[in-house]
Amino acid sequence: MDGLRLTKYQALGNDFLILLLTDSEKAALDARHLDWHVLASRVCHRQADIGALGGADGLILGIDPAWSEPNWSESAVNEASCPDGTASVRMVLYNSDGSRAGMSGNGSACLAYAIASAQDPWSQRISDLQEAYLTVKITTDSGLRTVRWRSPYVETDDGEHVSIEPHIDVIMQPVEAGPNICSELHELITETFGDSPRGTGDVGNPHLVIATDREVEAEETKSLGASYEQHFPAGINVEFVWPIGGDSGAKSGPPPGLGMAVWERGAGVTDACGTGAVVAATLAREWGLVRPDIWTSVLMHGGSATVAQIGPDGAPQLQIWAEHVGDTEWPLLGPWLDA
Repeated sequence: MDGLRLTKYQALGNDFLILLLTDSEKAALDARHLDWHVLASRVCHRQADIGALGGADGLILGIDPAWSEPNWSESAVNEASCPDGTASVRMVLYNSDGSRAGMSGNGSACLAYAIASAQDPWSQRISDLQEAYLTVKITTDSGLRTVRWRSPYVETDDGEHVSIEPHIDVIMQPVEAGPNICSELHELITETFGDSPRGTGDVGNPHLVIATDREVEAEETKSLGASYEQHFPAGINVEFVWPIGGDSGAKSGPPPGLGMAVWERGAGVTDACGTGAVVAATLAREWGLVRPDIWTSVLMHGGSATVAQIGPDGAPQLQIWAEHVGDTEWPLLGPWLDA
């Protein structure tokens, strides 16, 4: 292997470089002492000369991908509007600073898109079907995640069926308690935001969520996020949230959605965070900041995600759109190899 075949995807502006590898390819690169941490920091650097792709928020290794063909029998197609394919893959995620992360909601969505693109039986067998589905089981450092990839198809003037950017559902684990907020940090938060609610949660990675009564701009997100994260030895993602979409009338009740600004450990200010949206929506419901509906819209700089509470165990579901950005090849040369 002379180069790494990297594809770039983004979900809500949260972008990732993805490398799909068989077990044997991964073992061969490890045998050459490839330093994945250094490689990730190099390819993700925003000024990196990587096929004009402009770096990324993280590098994702999709290891040992496997697919199962959908059932294209006539009876199966008639019983369900479209056959459902399945796939499995192991996910290893590195932040843009080279540190390893356990989980990313947007990253899981992008990896599912890459898996679907690498083995796309739907494009040849779509016929008159309106949508194609793929269920991807992703093994992460934080446990197993299920991602549902759905790509609507439209018919062009010449009769061809062309897929549009897919809608992706990421089934998350229930939000668990995060690390404690120390008294010093409580005081710092209160200095800026008064007695507004704040709390932590964990869905495979930890989050500090702070409710505000105003939008928090990028510069303030950067300065406060970096300052607050220092109070957690293992680091933490920081989200600032404020209610949006409600009426001003006194009887209108809580609004249906949240605005959110994101500081991610290992990446800094980012346009979006899927796991952060899940934790923020869950805590905001508990605080009474949003309606206790099954759906909560979370608007970030990169776009809007929807968080639903589903299932008897309250497992949240993250619904987002994803986009393929481009492809390139990174040569296997440099200080990260054969060290």
